[in-house]
Amino acid sequence: MVGRMHHPIDHYQSPEITPPTDRRPLAGRHALPIVSAESTRLFWDNAHGEAFSKSHAEAGAHAPDVYFRIVCAIDDRAHRWVEVSNAQSGESYARMELAYAAPGQVYQCTLTPEQVAGAIRDGLALRLEGGESPIWIVAPGGPNTPDSILPSLSQASAPPSLDHFLRLFCTPASFQQWDWTGVCVLDGLQDWAQLGNKDAAQTLEQYLRTFIDPKEGRREDFRGHPCDDAIANPETGGPFAILIAQSPKHPSIHLLTEGFEHFHNKTLDCIGTHRLVTESNYNVAYPMMSLAVHLNRPDYKEKSLAQLRATMHYLTDDDNVWLRYDPENGERTFQNWSRGVAWYFLGMVRSLALLPKSEWPDALIAECNRMAAWVSTYQMENGLWAGFLHEKSVRPDNSGSAGIAAAIALGIRIGLIQSDWQPTAEKAYQGLSNCLTHDGWLQGVSQTNKPEALHMDIQRSDFRVIAPWGMGLYAQLAAALQTTESA
Repeated sequence: MVGRMHHPIDHYQSPEITPPTDRRPLAGRHALPIVSAESTRLFWDNAHGEAFSKSHAEAGAHAPDVYFRIVCAIDDRAHRWVEVSNAQSGESYARMELAYAAPGQVYQCTLTPEQVAGAIRDGLALRLEGGESPIWIVAPGGPNTPDSILPSLSQASAPPSLDHFLRLFCTPASFQQWDWTGVCVLDGLQDWAQLGNKDAAQTLEQYLRTFIDPKEGRREDFRGHPCDDAIANPETGGPFAILIAQSPKHPSIHLLTEGFEHFHNKTLDCIGTHRLVTESNYNVAYPMMSLAVHLNRPDYKEKSLAQLRATMHYLTDDDNVWLRYDPENGERTFQNWSRGVAWYFLGMVRSLALLPKSEWPDALIAECNRMAAWVSTYQMENGLWAGFLHEKSVRPDNSGSAGIAAAIALGIRIGLIQSDWQPTAEKAYQGLSNCLTHDGWLQGVSQTNKPEALHMDIQRSDFRVIAPWGMGLYAQLAAALQTTESA
């Protein structure tokens, strides 16, 4: 690890457990289990590690923090803890909370210099607490598996920076499922590719090839179940917007259009299941507009605008944005949830950004500017937004904060939103940049909404994760702030 911030394991010993047949690791990666009955053991090459641990110990009080990290490989539906201990002595080093972990999420704990030396010398043992079934983490040897997502020791030997962020983000470490998480990442990669970042362009191409190639592509749903040939639904259509832009004749585009037909809600006359959600601005209206522009389908332009108008009508009023609307009983839920606000706002801006300015409807121009003004009133001193905008006692969600600020910055850049709100986006960027790890992971992201987690009201809890979709939204914000076009 001398001269490096990141030191992945060299080998491991794990229980002989067959991975589940009904679920599979994201992006074809290999996975190793952590169970409660026996330990999974991780080892580092002493020839490389001893010099690092010695120099780290000699630095004493000035030694940079060292983190032990693992990355979730397969969707998990339980509240777990992983006990981290010395593989030889059994001395406990840390207890990591993994609550309802999703693929690609990073979990870390800080080790003392003595514990780092012990890990290098003896290895680490991981044992699961909570639930009988294993939790699966990314293992060496598989595709789309850079060192940054392997079990590792990582030294905070340099301050966070946009450069470090992009070096990490523009690799398969940022891969997410082909759904609402994926569109956040894909837009970030596409934005930076358009700014000339070759790593972003290469990773974008690899992402599309991995998940949607007609011969080799493989997709998993949010529970990890294979869904290679599934049609798009109101939470999985977003990535097709980027696919269409990159490859307008791609043979898989029919999965999107068939999904629109299947999920048309006759009651609301728009796309939805049994309810309308703000995600549909980003995962329905946006790919519809991509179809309209890149495939010359004016009918989809009108459908996209109708979807945006529907969410504006049913999911907002002067001081609220709700995540969900149920037409059967008129109930609206998740009031001012920051990620829901981000999807509503960013999806609208992204959709309009594909059109010439002359075709922007006046009502939607006004709505984007109203949203910029409205969210600015809820921005906190640190530049972020609370998990629920109107509940300042709730810990910020950095994915929602990044998405809201990205909508403002992008809207200003294309001349859709007044430049008066540029300070809001810049303040958010600074606040989010303060939440980056030394090597570029964005911390402080609220967990996904899984039914199994409802009992702990996870969105109002202090539990937060490192998740690539949050990085994708931060990447979009950073890219939009690179240049500003006049209205």
